[in-house]
Amino acid sequence: SADTQLPSVRELAAEFGVNPNTVARTYERLTLDGTVRSARGIGFFVGENAKEAIVSRTAPEEATA
Repeated sequence: SADTQLPSVRELAAEFGVNPNTVARTYERLTLDGTVRSARGIGFFVGENAKEAIVSRTAPEEATA
């Protein structure tokens, strides 16, 4: 739900065995559409528009005539 804190960059990187920069870039990209919000020095949180942003990315494109 909105405002749920997400794992830290380091935690998530360790969990998935990836470079922390990869996680940081991903979080930053997700802030652009409101999926995630950043609180500097505190962490990343689920954004208020997360559900809508995810649905719009995964919805099939409308066929155009």
